[in-house]
Amino acid sequence: MSPQILPNPDQKNQKQAQINHEQSPVSEHAGISFTAHYTGEMWQKMGLSHPALSTRLGRRLHWLLAPIEWLAQRLAGVSIGETLKMRQAILDQQVVSWIEKHPTTYVVELAAGLSARGWRLLNQFEQISYLEVDLPDMSALKQRRAANLPGLVPEFFAADIFTTEFALKIDSLDRSRPVLFVTEGLINYFTLDQTAKLAQLLNNTAQQHRFATWLTEIYPCHNKPWVNQLTQWSFMILRVLTKSAFETHFTKPAEAVSFFEESADCHVQVIQPSQPELNSKQTNEEHLGDSVWILTITPNTPKLVNPVLLSQI
Repeated sequence: MSPQILPNPDQKNQKQAQINHEQSPVSEHAGISFTAHYTGEMWQKMGLSHPALSTRLGRRLHWLLAPIEWLAQRLAGVSIGETLKMRQAILDQQVVSWIEKHPTTYVVELAAGLSARGWRLLNQFEQISYLEVDLPDMSALKQRRAANLPGLVPEFFAADIFTTEFALKIDSLDRSRPVLFVTEGLINYFTLDQTAKLAQLLNNTAQQHRFATWLTEIYPCHNKPWVNQLTQWSFMILRVLTKSAFETHFTKPAEAVSFFEESADCHVQVIQPSQPELNSKQTNEEHLGDSVWILTITPNTPKLVNPVLLSQI
């Protein structure tokens, strides 16, 4: 199945929006990983974003890395751009499927960066509430840029997701409404301990809602040794440049399922882009050769504080 990418809701006056931001000071990029700028520009080139979310640094990085992208595509048959497009398309498809079942849902996207997903979804499904959570510098930049987006924009909340401030924010959500947590391009930057901590936090919150799921993606170890070696070298460079702990932890889908289900009281489904049916409820036990997997993580048992809420949904 070929996943479909959500359309860009605004194809007019985009050039003017970009011109309005050309004079933005470079200092506004301080404290923001270059990967946020690069991926933001990739969304822009793919027609998934708006020029208001494009940055000068992102455009420069896209130009500088274009030869590497070409070489990776020729040597390994896969590139960063193709992988980004694939993961965003499948995540979009899964998010839309959730919204269609739960029209009044909250969507809480963690580390959204310069992604336009929240803007695109809000202008397609006006009954939803969309919350983007980012570190302060990124959140401030996104809010400034979003001021030039047409139509509805998400709510922006600045916080470290491992702080009490964030925990209190998501705990304040109306528990009578469904909630979908979304993370993209985040989990591989965490250690396994940090990932387990996040899984526990989101699962505890999800258990307070009648319907709740966490949708995320991970980069596994590739099942072809030479491709895996090539990607590991790339990730090593990425770790140095971003000063992060970017790692691949899982070789088979079952390993990812076991890790998350042992970390939190949840059920995990692994979606591989190569599997015949992306909406299949079953997790293929074998690595099918994809460079990215999509995970849906759902709490096993809702723990509603007020059982009356069950009759209100």
